[in-house]
Amino acid sequence: MTLLRAYGCPLYDKNGNFTVNTPEGIRALEWIREMDEQELIPQGAENLELLDCINLFYNR
Repeated sequence: MTLLRAYGCPLYDKNGNFTVNTPEGIRALEWIREMDEQELIPQGAENLELLDCINLFYNR
């Protein structure tokens, strides 16, 4: 969700529904896909805990 917000995607519309079909949301999804294709995002990243992320950073 943080990555989606990086391009200004509001995440929710005025009715509180999850939405990414904005230009910002689409660009953010493209950016996430690009990082995934370049293998910059570890597999299973959606299941990483904070400590795992910190260790990835420190261990490069």
